[in-house]
Amino acid sequence: VFAAEGALGIAGGTSNLLVDIAKPLLFVLLLAGALHLIVGWQDARRAGVPADRAAAHARRTRGAGVALALVTTAVGFGSMALSSIGPLRTFGAVAAFGLLFGVALLLVLLPALLDRLARPARFEGAAGLATPAIGLVSWGARHRGPIVAASLVVVAAGAFAFRRLPIEADALTYFPADHPVRADHEALEAAGFGLFTVEAVVDVSGEPLQLATLARLDVFGRAAAELPAVQTALGLPLLLREASVRSGGPDALPQGPVLADALAQAKAQAPLVDEAGRALRLSMPIAALDPDALDGLRAALRARFAEAFAGTDARLTLTGRYPLLLETQRALLSTLVRSLLATAVVMELVLLLALRRVRLAVAALLPNALPVCLNFVIMSLAGIPLDVGTAMTGAVALGIAVDDTLHFLLAWRKGGREAAARGTGRALVLSTVVITLGFFTLLPAEFGPTRRFGLLCGTSMITALLADLVVLPALLGGRDGPPGRG
Repeated sequence: VFAAEGALGIAGGTSNLLVDIAKPLLFVLLLAGALHLIVGWQDARRAGVPADRAAAHARRTRGAGVALALVTTAVGFGSMALSSIGPLRTFGAVAAFGLLFGVALLLVLLPALLDRLARPARFEGAAGLATPAIGLVSWGARHRGPIVAASLVVVAAGAFAFRRLPIEADALTYFPADHPVRADHEALEAAGFGLFTVEAVVDVSGEPLQLATLARLDVFGRAAAELPAVQTALGLPLLLREASVRSGGPDALPQGPVLADALAQAKAQAPLVDEAGRALRLSMPIAALDPDALDGLRAALRARFAEAFAGTDARLTLTGRYPLLLETQRALLSTLVRSLLATAVVMELVLLLALRRVRLAVAALLPNALPVCLNFVIMSLAGIPLDVGTAMTGAVALGIAVDDTLHFLLAWRKGGREAAARGTGRALVLSTVVITLGFFTLLPAEFGPTRRFGLLCGTSMITALLADLVVLPALLGGRDGPPGRG
């Protein structure tokens, strides 16, 4: 964790909310990997391996699985480097670096600590967890058809739910309803003070500011202010009209010295007019809109601009922080798709290289897709939108879930179903408990994306464990011996 933080500083990066989430996540993932080695050390001592060789034995029998699992998880996080969203890229890079650095520490430092610090008192450890693991594995092998069918239904439902997930447009909903930040913003908005804006920049670079241009901008601003989503259009025309009204004149652009002075001193009107007087700005406070509604507003504004500036070379640019925020939120969907695809492809390649059996690698697909798809179903049923937190859960869940699958398949290939359940099953249960509790520590967070990230990732860890102990045996068959080649 500290090494990842230091590497971020050396690289000139900055911390953010997602990087802060990565730190406890790194801790629980590496702790889970350490538990696999510790359980292997306990097994070695229980089998009579001398104390000075038990740690080396654990590293030899469990080290490859731990390393491959963490590398695969690092790939899952690293896939977020494909995102167009800066904080997600930083999160993925920090998490991937921390996991890869942690692999070396687990394989070198942990065995040395076990040799020096572990006391040969009792070696039962998590032995009691083997009983439910064996029971689940046996039950899955006996009920192959219904389990596989139910799993396929969940995957299909998840694929359908994914296409219907909404994108969170209002960042204020990240906070509880009674949070001061949200309450103050909503009170101001209810009073008519829009806190989100669309900025319209009209470029008339061919000529300096003239009365005709200002009159056209006034027509455009009035038309924009009549749109339901727009509260007003703040710009130089509105200020000049206000000056006219306050001086007893009509609600129109003033004539005479006031207008002449405004036209002659464009620099003094910043930021509503650029220094050269060739670009004019309208700032339009709006209500919170979803991306589709904002697209509709943009189209309406462009249509009214075309009417107001017909026959001229003026160009309109619509921008602002709020539209940029919505574009970022919209990019979450493409980020989720790319990270899932990249993680799935690399995961399958790693499984093929590690297991060297096509059947085992293919069998791993369903139990690892199950947690991700069930998350989509939960999000759809609970009305949880895609945001900066939930967009990460798919790749995170897939990257972590494959860890358990890899450990279990390596043990199954070596010793068969019951041996895998007895030796590796209890380590899987223990590591899942640790990771899940680590994720659930985020549940009290007031910030919505953090809380939802912890909930969905913790839930997916439980689902991943059940998928490996129930669905995977159903796919591999009912016999106890190591699965055959194919």
